[in-house]
Amino acid sequence: MKMQKGLISIITINFFNLEITLDMLRSIKTLNRNDLEVIVVELGSDHCDPSRYQEVLHDVVVIHNEENIGFSAGNNLGIEKATGEFLYLVNNDTELLETSIDPLVNALQDHTIGIVSPKIKYYDQKNIIQYAGYTLVSPITGRNATIGNLEVDEHQYDTSYETGYIHGAAMMTKREHIDKVGLMPLEFFLYYEELDWTASFHKHQLKSMFIGTAEIFHKESMSVGKDSPLKEYFIARNRIIFMKKSTRNLYFLLFISFCLLFSLPKRYVTLFFSSNKRNLIPPLLSGYRDALNYIKNPNTLEPDKGLQFR
Repeated sequence: MKMQKGLISIITINFFNLEITLDMLRSIKTLNRNDLEVIVVELGSDHCDPSRYQEVLHDVVVIHNEENIGFSAGNNLGIEKATGEFLYLVNNDTELLETSIDPLVNALQDHTIGIVSPKIKYYDQKNIIQYAGYTLVSPITGRNATIGNLEVDEHQYDTSYETGYIHGAAMMTKREHIDKVGLMPLEFFLYYEELDWTASFHKHQLKSMFIGTAEIFHKESMSVGKDSPLKEYFIARNRIIFMKKSTRNLYFLLFISFCLLFSLPKRYVTLFFSSNKRNLIPPLLSGYRDALNYIKNPNTLEPDKGLQFR
C-alpha cells in the first residue's frame, strides 16, 4: 500500500465501547484538519455497522474482526491498512486537542527519534497529569515510575526529553521506523506491549521521547476497569514475560526470585485481607503460573488466556 507523505493515520481500537469511541471521533472532527486518516478497528463483535462511525466522521476507515485478538494485533491491523507517513496509535478513551498532533509530528522530523508520546492528562480532572514519561524498569524489581503522575499541571513538563518508554494510550511513530523495527509484539495481548515495543526501537538506536508541548485527555481504563480480574492476570503474567525478553540471565534470576519471595506473597496477602478484592487472587496466581510455564517453554504461551477472567 502506497504511503502518503505528510498524512497522519490515527488508529484506535473499539472493544464494546461504541459511545466512548464516538466521543473520540468527535474530538478529532473538531480539529478540522485535512491531513488525517482515521482508522477504527472494531474487535470482538459479531456485527459491525460502519455507519455509526461514519455519522461522526464520514471518511473514517472501519476494520472489523469478530475475534478479540488483543491490543497489539488490533493495532497491527490498523497499521497494515494505514497509508500515512505518521502513525498515531491512540486509545479510544482519549480525546484529542489542538495540541495533540503537530508537536509529535515535528519531533519525528529528527531521524534519531523513533517513537513519541504526548503529555497525558486525566479527562475528568483536566489539570491533573497522568503521564509525563516513564523511568526505565528496574532489572531487579521489574517496576518503574510514571513521571508527573497525579501532579497538578503547572507547565513543569512543557519540554521534550527522552523517556524510558512511551505510553500505550497515545504513541506516534513513522512508517519508515516500523519497517525497520517491526509491528507491535503479540505475546502480551494486553499490557506491557508498548514497553516491549519501545525496547525494540531502542535496539535499533531510535530514541523514545516525551513531548510536553503535546497534550491529550485520557478517560483511563474504560475498557478493562481499574481493579479487574482481567487486568490482574495480564499485569502479573506480562511483567514476567517482559523481563524475560529484556533482561540478561543473571538479572532475570534476581528478578524472578524477588517476585516469588516478595512481590507475589505481598500481593496475595493484600488481596486476601481486602474482602472485596479476593476475586483477584485466582487471576493473580494463574498469571504467575502461566508466566513460569512461558519461561520453561515459550511455545506454551496462549496470549489471550486471561480473557477467561472477564
